[in-house]
Amino acid sequence: RHKLSAFAFTVPNPIRPEERTRFVLVSVLIVAGTAALVAVLSTLTGSLLDAISTTMLIIPAGAALGYFALMFRSPKVTARERSHLRAYIPLWIGAVLFFMISEQAAGKMATFAKDYTDGHIPVIGWVISPETYQSINPATIVILAPFIGWLFTRRAGKFPSTIMKFAISVLTIGTSAFILGYGFQTWTGGAKLAPWWFLAVVFIIQTVAELFLSPVGLSTTSALAPKNFASQTMSLWLLTTATGQGLAGFIISRTEHVANSTYYYGLGVVTVAVAIILFVVAPWTERKMADVGVTSQD
Repeated sequence: RHKLSAFAFTVPNPIRPEERTRFVLVSVLIVAGTAALVAVLSTLTGSLLDAISTTMLIIPAGAALGYFALMFRSPKVTARERSHLRAYIPLWIGAVLFFMISEQAAGKMATFAKDYTDGHIPVIGWVISPETYQSINPATIVILAPFIGWLFTRRAGKFPSTIMKFAISVLTIGTSAFILGYGFQTWTGGAKLAPWWFLAVVFIIQTVAELFLSPVGLSTTSALAPKNFASQTMSLWLLTTATGQGLAGFIISRTEHVANSTYYYGLGVVTVAVAIILFVVAPWTERKMADVGVTSQD
């Protein structure tokens, strides 16, 4: 606290006293509206679980759209800041698709670890439990983060730029979806189980993709945020995870009778297609971001 400048304790757009009551009222209305939405959807679909999964997508996606609309329309946002927000949109969409796949580690990937994987390591005689696979992501982050951070520092001002890092991340996570689709297609469970290393490799690939996206996304969000909406813009970034998870839950609940291999192949096609679009729009995005100095320096 004593080492921070006075600017750190200055709120550029503080909530006014008369807005506090409205904030509480809006919060209550959001909770009540959520409950009402679940009730209505449950009545229409005849399924409480489907209603909840749909609501879990509508709320974060709706909040994100609301934040974008608020900032684009606000007189407190300058034309230059609106240009930054336009550059942020493809990054935000790419991050949503990334988290749509990566956040399924506790869902279909856990199922693959439990029912489709032989965790026995022949050489040393160890057996990897399904739960242990969930530790691969944090362990890989601890091991690889210093190296990738060093690499990005060495490559500052050169390829890959910020948008390219996002595109590479989305392409990589899409590739992992294709690999999982192949895994579900090849090893069908029962006596036909995948070797222990297969799912470990998928987790490592997804973690590398995460290291290309998450830290870059945080810094880019801070750099592109309008001065008077810094907190709201960071909320937008956090909503990528919520929207991605909501989208995954919505799709899963609607594809219960679709083979897991087909499911992951479909995710792979969509995600890789978006990655290609990110590569194509990279020059446009970089021009919009050039004046904040994050295009190649993260």
